[in-house]
Amino acid sequence: MEANKNGMDNWDERSDQVREILGKAPNWVIRFGITLVFIIIFLLLLGASLISYNDIIPAQITVTSKNPPVYLKSKSSGRLTQIFIQPGQNVRKGEPLAEIENTATIDDVYYLKNHLKDSNLPLITLDSLKSLFPFHLKLGDVQMAYDDFIAQYQNYIVFNTLTPIKKQPDIIRRQLLGQQLGKAQQNLNNAIASWEQNYIIKSPIDGTATFFDIWSQYQHVSAGETIFTIVPDDPEEIIGHATLPARNSGKVKTGQKVMIKLDNYPFQEWGSLEGMVSSISEVPKPGEQVLYTLQIEINSLTTSYGKSIDFKPEMQGKAEVIIEELTVMERIFYQLRKTFDR
Repeated sequence: MEANKNGMDNWDERSDQVREILGKAPNWVIRFGITLVFIIIFLLLLGASLISYNDIIPAQITVTSKNPPVYLKSKSSGRLTQIFIQPGQNVRKGEPLAEIENTATIDDVYYLKNHLKDSNLPLITLDSLKSLFPFHLKLGDVQMAYDDFIAQYQNYIVFNTLTPIKKQPDIIRRQLLGQQLGKAQQNLNNAIASWEQNYIIKSPIDGTATFFDIWSQYQHVSAGETIFTIVPDDPEEIIGHATLPARNSGKVKTGQKVMIKLDNYPFQEWGSLEGMVSSISEVPKPGEQVLYTLQIEINSLTTSYGKSIDFKPEMQGKAEVIIEELTVMERIFYQLRKTFDR
């Protein structure tokens, strides 16, 4: 019993010693802890003051050129009776690319067009008229204007070959017939031009032809359907057209740097292109969503990873307009000021 009592006394003494040690930390531990906390706070403040990242505004962008591709649409519905080119073929300005089904024969219309180039029609015989402008031409929509032209030309020839010009009324009559013939010739030229516009698809520029969903001759097309695209031989300067939402658009200024990430070339593998805001539309585009248009000058087709990309017209992607570079500390300060201003 006495031994147990002595054991309890020893345990109480040791417990008092433990409590004394734990209850009061050594001074060096306190100093080290305070110093460590201050060092951590200092490093955090230093990092927040030095570390910065860009404040950006995203936009959708289309990369094209100042001499963009031309999309050719059908002016009428019908089958493509003739396709004169192959995909990827180089074409010249004014060159026919295809013919849409109609009641005229293209060779007859162009025969007539070539013989009407001279605005001053010669005074010929009726037999020569039949040879030069035969009656059997199949002209479709141009036929009515052609028949009137032939009738006026015949009247002009008959009067000048059979009527001696001696009196003033005869002179006036000849002038009147000449004017009527000239008007008929002009109407015929207009009819040919209208026929070409409706049924012949021509290239408006020099370039390379690309087909849109056209697989074979006699394929049906609808009015307004895009059939060909002509990519110009010389695209000139590469630019971007970006659409920017109204939110934060007031921060965008000319001269600001732009990072361009193209859908065709994944950013993680290819990197981004660099550009600069060259102009901003004064008013938004009409539509359900308020959008402003930016024109972006693209410095080079070499990406931030040093890779060169092939230019393809109308490449789509995302643009990031770099507004300013702010440190973490500045961003925290702006957020606090915004909170207190409320």
